[in-house]
Amino acid sequence: MSVSTVSVEQITRKRKRGWLPGWLVWSMLIVATGVSGLWYYQSRTFIAAVPHYITQNATKGSITVAVSAVGTVEPIDQVDVSSEISGIVREIKVAINDNVKTGQVMASLDTSALAAELARDKATLSSSKAGVEDVQATLDEATQTLNRMQTMMDRGVATQETLTTAQTVKRRADAALASAKANVEVAQADLQVSQANLDKAFIYAPMDGVILARGISVGQTVSASTTPTIMFTLAHDLGQMKLQVDVDEADIGKVTAGDPATFTVEAYQGQSFPAKVTELHFAPQTVDGIVTYQTILAIDNQAHLLRPGMTASADITVDQVTDKLIVPNA
Repeated sequence: MSVSTVSVEQITRKRKRGWLPGWLVWSMLIVATGVSGLWYYQSRTFIAAVPHYITQNATKGSITVAVSAVGTVEPIDQVDVSSEISGIVREIKVAINDNVKTGQVMASLDTSALAAELARDKATLSSSKAGVEDVQATLDEATQTLNRMQTMMDRGVATQETLTTAQTVKRRADAALASAKANVEVAQADLQVSQANLDKAFIYAPMDGVILARGISVGQTVSASTTPTIMFTLAHDLGQMKLQVDVDEADIGKVTAGDPATFTVEAYQGQSFPAKVTELHFAPQTVDGIVTYQTILAIDNQAHLLRPGMTASADITVDQVTDKLIVPNA
Protein backbone atom coordinates (compact mmCIF):
# COMPACT_ATOMS: atom_id res chain seq x y z
CA MET A 1 0.00 0.00 0.00
CA SER A 2 1.46 3.25 -1.11
CA VAL A 3 1.43 6.32 1.07
CA SER A 4 1.44 9.75 -0.60
CA THR A 5 3.33 12.50 1.01
CA VAL A 6 1.43 15.80 1.66
CA SER A 7 3.29 18.89 2.66
CA VAL A 8 2.23 21.40 5.40
CA GLU A 9 1.77 24.15 2.83
CA GLN A 10 -0.69 22.00 0.87
CA ILE A 11 -2.77 21.34 3.97
CA THR A 12 -2.79 25.06 4.92
CA ARG A 13 -3.69 26.07 1.41
CA LYS A 14 -6.69 23.76 1.41
CA ARG A 15 -8.00 25.17 4.66
CA LYS A 16 -7.74 28.76 3.43
CA ARG A 17 -9.76 27.95 0.38
CA GLY A 18 -12.61 26.74 2.64
CA TRP A 19 -13.29 30.22 4.27
CA LEU A 20 -14.52 33.61 2.88
CA PRO A 21 -12.09 36.50 2.83
CA GLY A 22 -12.24 38.76 5.97
CA TRP A 23 -12.88 41.99 4.06
CA LEU A 24 -15.95 40.48 2.46
CA VAL A 25 -17.38 39.49 5.85
CA TRP A 26 -16.94 42.99 7.25
CA SER A 27 -18.54 44.54 4.20
CA MET A 28 -21.59 42.33 4.58
CA LEU A 29 -21.89 43.25 8.29
CA ILE A 30 -21.76 46.98 7.53
CA VAL A 31 -24.42 46.67 4.84
CA ALA A 32 -26.68 44.67 7.15
CA THR A 33 -26.32 47.26 9.92
CA GLY A 34 -27.17 50.11 7.54
CA VAL A 35 -30.27 48.33 6.25
CA SER A 36 -31.44 47.66 9.82
CA GLY A 37 -30.94 51.31 10.84
CA LEU A 38 -32.80 52.57 7.78
CA TRP A 39 -35.70 50.25 8.47
CA TYR A 40 -35.87 51.38 12.12
CA TYR A 41 -35.77 55.08 11.19
CA GLN A 42 -38.50 54.71 8.56
CA SER A 43 -40.69 52.78 10.97
CA ARG A 44 -40.28 55.50 13.68
CA THR A 45 -40.99 58.27 11.19
CA PHE A 46 -44.12 56.52 10.04
CA ILE A 47 -45.36 56.15 13.61
CA ALA A 48 -44.65 59.84 14.37
CA ALA A 49 -46.45 60.93 11.21
CA VAL A 50 -49.65 59.29 12.30
CA PRO A 51 -51.85 62.12 13.86
CA HIS A 52 -52.85 61.82 17.52
CA TYR A 53 -55.91 63.60 18.87
CA ILE A 54 -56.82 64.72 22.39
CA THR A 55 -60.54 64.83 22.97
CA GLN A 56 -62.56 66.46 25.71
CA ASN A 57 -66.28 66.86 26.24
CA ALA A 58 -67.86 70.30 25.75
CA THR A 59 -69.36 71.49 29.03
CA LYS A 60 -71.25 74.47 30.38
CA GLY A 61 -69.39 76.95 32.54
CA SER A 62 -68.18 80.52 32.98
CA ILE A 63 -65.72 82.55 30.91
CA THR A 64 -63.88 85.50 32.47
CA VAL A 65 -62.03 88.22 30.55
CA ALA A 66 -59.30 89.87 32.60
CA VAL A 67 -56.74 92.64 32.11
CA SER A 68 -53.34 92.00 33.69
CA ALA A 69 -51.19 94.76 35.18
CA VAL A 70 -48.29 95.14 37.57
CA GLY A 71 -48.05 97.71 40.35
CA THR A 72 -47.13 98.49 43.93
CA VAL A 73 -49.00 98.20 47.22
CA GLU A 74 -49.13 101.61 48.93
CA PRO A 75 -50.83 103.27 51.92
CA ILE A 76 -53.95 105.26 51.14
CA ASP A 77 -52.32 108.36 52.62
CA GLN A 78 -48.64 108.86 53.38
CA VAL A 79 -46.84 112.02 54.53
CA ASP A 80 -43.27 113.03 55.28
CA VAL A 81 -43.10 115.02 58.50
CA SER A 82 -40.45 117.74 58.75
CA SER A 83 -39.74 120.67 61.05
CA GLU A 84 -40.78 124.22 60.19
CA ILE A 85 -37.82 125.59 62.13
CA SER A 86 -34.17 124.61 62.38
CA GLY A 87 -32.75 123.25 65.59
CA ILE A 88 -31.20 120.37 67.48
CA VAL A 89 -33.27 117.28 68.23
CA ARG A 90 -33.67 117.04 71.99
CA GLU A 91 -36.06 114.10 72.37
CA ILE A 92 -37.71 111.38 70.25
CA LYS A 93 -40.85 109.82 71.69
CA VAL A 94 -41.85 107.31 68.98
CA ALA A 95 -40.21 104.42 67.14
CA ILE A 96 -40.71 102.72 63.78
CA ASN A 97 -44.00 100.77 63.54
CA ASP A 98 -45.53 102.73 66.46
CA ASN A 99 -49.16 103.75 66.06
CA VAL A 100 -49.77 107.44 66.70
CA LYS A 101 -52.82 109.68 67.08
CA THR A 102 -53.45 113.10 65.61
CA GLY A 103 -51.72 115.75 67.71
CA GLN A 104 -49.45 113.32 69.53
CA VAL A 105 -45.93 114.66 70.18
CA MET A 106 -43.42 112.54 68.23
CA ALA A 107 -40.25 114.57 68.90
CA SER A 108 -39.03 117.91 70.20
CA LEU A 109 -36.19 120.31 69.42
CA ASP A 110 -34.04 122.25 71.85
CA THR A 111 -36.15 125.18 73.12
CA SER A 112 -33.64 127.19 75.18
CA ALA A 113 -33.11 129.91 72.54
CA LEU A 114 -36.80 129.96 71.62
CA ALA A 115 -37.83 130.30 75.26
CA ALA A 116 -35.41 133.23 75.66
CA GLU A 117 -36.90 134.95 72.59
CA LEU A 118 -40.37 134.44 74.01
CA ALA A 119 -39.37 135.98 77.34
CA ARG A 120 -37.77 138.94 75.55
CA ASP A 121 -40.89 139.58 73.48
CA LYS A 122 -43.06 139.37 76.58
CA ALA A 123 -40.89 142.01 78.24
CA THR A 124 -41.05 144.18 75.12
CA LEU A 125 -44.84 143.96 75.14
CA SER A 126 -44.99 144.95 78.80
CA SER A 127 -42.69 147.90 78.10
CA SER A 128 -44.82 148.98 75.15
CA LYS A 129 -47.97 148.86 77.24
CA ALA A 130 -46.23 150.97 79.92
CA GLY A 131 -45.26 153.44 77.23
CA VAL A 132 -48.91 153.72 76.24
CA GLU A 133 -49.80 154.56 79.85
CA ASP A 134 -47.07 157.22 79.98
CA VAL A 135 -48.14 158.81 76.71
CA GLN A 136 -51.78 158.65 77.81
CA ALA A 137 -50.86 160.61 80.94
CA THR A 138 -49.06 163.20 78.83
CA LEU A 139 -52.08 163.43 76.55
CA ASP A 140 -54.41 163.92 79.49
CA GLU A 141 -52.18 166.72 80.79
CA ALA A 142 -52.02 168.36 77.37
CA THR A 143 -55.78 168.14 77.03
CA GLN A 144 -56.31 169.81 80.40
CA THR A 145 -53.83 172.54 79.53
CA LEU A 146 -55.55 173.17 76.22
CA ASN A 147 -58.95 173.39 77.90
CA ARG A 148 -57.59 175.82 80.45
CA MET A 149 -55.95 178.00 77.80
CA GLN A 150 -59.19 177.99 75.83
CA THR A 151 -61.12 179.22 78.90
CA MET A 152 -58.54 181.91 79.61
CA MET A 153 -58.63 182.90 75.96
CA ASP A 154 -62.40 183.26 76.16
CA ARG A 155 -61.97 185.54 79.20
CA GLY A 156 -59.29 187.55 77.46
CA VAL A 157 -56.60 186.56 79.93
CA ALA A 158 -54.46 184.35 77.61
CA THR A 159 -53.03 185.26 74.28
CA GLN A 160 -53.60 183.52 70.95
CA GLU A 161 -49.98 182.38 70.92
CA THR A 162 -50.40 180.60 74.24
CA LEU A 163 -53.52 178.84 72.96
CA THR A 164 -51.76 177.77 69.76
CA THR A 165 -48.88 176.31 71.78
CA ALA A 166 -51.30 174.31 73.91
CA GLN A 167 -53.04 172.98 70.80
CA THR A 168 -49.70 171.90 69.33
CA VAL A 169 -48.75 170.04 72.49
CA LYS A 170 -52.12 168.28 72.45
CA ARG A 171 -51.67 167.13 68.83
CA ARG A 172 -48.18 165.84 69.59
CA ALA A 173 -49.54 163.90 72.53
CA ASP A 174 -52.24 162.37 70.31
CA ALA A 175 -49.59 161.26 67.79
CA ALA A 176 -47.39 159.86 70.55
CA LEU A 177 -50.31 157.83 71.88
CA ALA A 178 -51.02 156.40 68.43
CA SER A 179 -47.35 155.48 68.03
CA ALA A 180 -47.25 153.87 71.47
CA LYS A 181 -50.33 151.78 70.65
CA ALA A 182 -48.74 150.71 67.37
CA ASN A 183 -45.67 149.61 69.28
CA VAL A 184 -47.90 147.51 71.47
CA GLU A 185 -49.38 145.80 68.40
CA VAL A 186 -45.90 145.13 67.00
CA ALA A 187 -44.80 143.68 70.33
CA GLN A 188 -47.89 141.48 70.44
CA ALA A 189 -47.15 140.20 66.90
CA ASP A 190 -43.52 139.46 67.84
CA LEU A 191 -44.75 137.62 70.91
CA GLN A 192 -47.12 135.50 68.79
CA VAL A 193 -44.28 134.61 66.41
CA SER A 194 -42.05 133.61 69.31
CA GLN A 195 -44.81 131.53 70.82
CA ALA A 196 -45.48 129.86 67.45
CA ASN A 197 -41.78 129.06 67.00
CA LEU A 198 -41.70 127.56 70.47
CA ASP A 199 -44.74 125.44 69.63
CA LYS A 200 -43.09 124.35 66.36
CA ALA A 201 -40.20 122.93 68.37
CA PHE A 202 -42.58 120.09 69.19
CA ILE A 203 -43.27 117.77 66.24
CA TYR A 204 -46.89 116.58 66.27
CA ALA A 205 -48.50 113.73 64.34
CA PRO A 206 -50.64 115.26 61.56
CA MET A 207 -53.00 112.25 61.43
CA ASP A 208 -53.72 108.85 62.90
CA GLY A 209 -51.36 106.26 61.48
CA VAL A 210 -48.19 104.24 61.84
CA ILE A 211 -44.54 105.31 61.72
CA LEU A 212 -42.96 103.78 58.59
CA ALA A 213 -39.57 105.44 58.85
CA ARG A 214 -37.55 107.71 61.14
CA GLY A 215 -34.84 109.94 59.75
CA ILE A 216 -33.48 111.65 62.87
CA SER A 217 -31.50 110.90 66.00
CA VAL A 218 -31.14 112.72 69.31
CA GLY A 219 -28.57 115.50 68.99
CA GLN A 220 -28.96 115.80 65.22
CA THR A 221 -29.42 119.26 63.72
CA VAL A 222 -32.47 119.51 61.48
CA SER A 223 -32.83 122.14 58.79
CA ALA A 224 -35.90 124.05 57.65
CA SER A 225 -34.29 125.24 54.41
CA THR A 226 -35.55 124.63 50.89
CA THR A 227 -34.71 120.93 51.38
CA PRO A 228 -35.97 120.20 54.89
CA THR A 229 -34.91 117.18 56.90
CA ILE A 230 -37.51 114.41 56.77
CA MET A 231 -37.97 113.45 60.40
CA PHE A 232 -40.71 110.82 60.07
CA THR A 233 -42.64 109.05 57.32
CA LEU A 234 -46.18 108.50 58.52
CA ALA A 235 -48.80 106.31 56.83
CA HIS A 236 -52.51 106.18 57.41
CA ASP A 237 -54.07 103.08 58.94
CA LEU A 238 -52.54 100.12 57.07
CA GLY A 239 -55.77 98.17 57.48
CA GLN A 240 -56.96 99.93 54.33
CA MET A 241 -54.43 100.25 51.50
CA LYS A 242 -54.34 100.76 47.75
CA LEU A 243 -52.72 99.04 44.79
CA GLN A 244 -51.45 101.37 42.08
CA VAL A 245 -51.02 99.56 38.76
CA ASP A 246 -50.10 100.70 35.25
CA VAL A 247 -52.64 99.54 32.66
CA ASP A 248 -51.55 99.40 29.02
CA GLU A 249 -53.25 101.82 26.63
CA ALA A 250 -54.64 98.86 24.66
CA ASP A 251 -56.55 97.65 27.72
CA ILE A 252 -57.49 100.85 29.56
CA GLY A 253 -60.71 101.24 27.56
CA LYS A 254 -61.99 97.95 28.97
CA VAL A 255 -61.48 98.89 32.63
CA THR A 256 -64.09 100.83 34.60
CA ALA A 257 -64.41 101.95 38.20
CA GLY A 258 -65.96 99.22 40.33
CA ASP A 259 -64.44 96.30 38.43
CA PRO A 260 -63.37 93.46 40.77
CA ALA A 261 -59.81 92.23 40.72
CA THR A 262 -57.41 89.81 42.36
CA PHE A 263 -53.67 90.13 42.80
CA THR A 264 -50.69 88.21 44.10
CA VAL A 265 -47.43 89.21 45.76
CA GLU A 266 -44.11 87.39 45.95
CA ALA A 267 -44.26 87.18 49.75
CA TYR A 268 -47.26 84.81 49.68
CA GLN A 269 -46.85 82.30 46.86
CA GLY A 270 -50.09 80.65 45.76
CA GLN A 271 -52.30 83.10 47.66
CA SER A 272 -54.42 85.76 45.96
CA PHE A 273 -56.00 88.86 47.47
CA PRO A 274 -59.23 90.62 46.44
CA ALA A 275 -59.32 94.24 45.29
CA LYS A 276 -61.62 96.71 43.54
CA VAL A 277 -60.94 99.44 40.98
CA THR A 278 -61.64 102.89 42.47
CA GLU A 279 -59.79 105.38 40.25
CA LEU A 280 -58.71 105.66 36.61
CA HIS A 281 -56.22 108.44 35.93
CA PHE A 282 -56.33 110.29 32.62
CA ALA A 283 -52.70 111.44 32.67
CA PRO A 284 -50.54 109.10 30.53
CA GLN A 285 -47.15 107.71 31.49
CA THR A 286 -44.70 106.90 28.70
CA VAL A 287 -41.71 104.66 29.44
CA ASP A 288 -39.56 103.32 26.56
CA GLY A 289 -42.33 104.18 24.11
CA ILE A 290 -44.99 102.23 26.07
CA VAL A 291 -48.00 104.28 27.18
CA THR A 292 -49.78 103.27 30.39
CA TYR A 293 -52.38 104.81 32.69
CA GLN A 294 -52.33 104.66 36.48
CA THR A 295 -55.24 102.75 37.97
CA ILE A 296 -55.97 102.61 41.71
CA LEU A 297 -57.42 99.51 43.39
CA ALA A 298 -58.72 99.49 46.97
CA ILE A 299 -57.42 96.76 49.29
CA ASP A 300 -58.80 95.47 52.58
CA ASN A 301 -55.71 94.70 54.65
CA GLN A 302 -57.23 94.06 58.06
CA ALA A 303 -54.99 91.00 58.46
CA HIS A 304 -51.95 93.29 57.93
CA LEU A 305 -50.30 90.74 55.63
CA LEU A 306 -49.53 93.31 52.94
CA ARG A 307 -46.83 95.93 53.42
CA PRO A 308 -46.09 99.19 51.61
CA GLY A 309 -43.82 98.76 48.61
CA MET A 310 -44.74 95.16 47.75
CA THR A 311 -44.82 94.44 44.02
CA ALA A 312 -48.15 92.96 42.94
CA SER A 313 -49.48 91.31 39.78
CA ALA A 314 -53.16 92.07 39.33
CA ASP A 315 -55.89 90.60 37.14
CA ILE A 316 -58.83 92.98 36.66
CA THR A 317 -62.06 91.27 35.63
CA VAL A 318 -63.56 93.35 32.82
CA ASP A 319 -66.17 90.91 31.50
CA GLN A 320 -67.71 87.59 32.50
CA VAL A 321 -70.35 85.24 31.09
CA THR A 322 -71.93 82.29 32.88
CA ASP A 323 -73.73 79.09 31.89
CA LYS A 324 -72.22 78.96 28.40
CA LEU A 325 -71.06 76.00 26.33
CA ILE A 326 -67.28 76.02 26.58
CA VAL A 327 -64.32 74.00 25.26
CA PRO A 328 -60.59 74.50 25.91
CA ASN A 329 -58.75 76.79 23.48
CA ALA A 330 -56.34 73.96 22.65
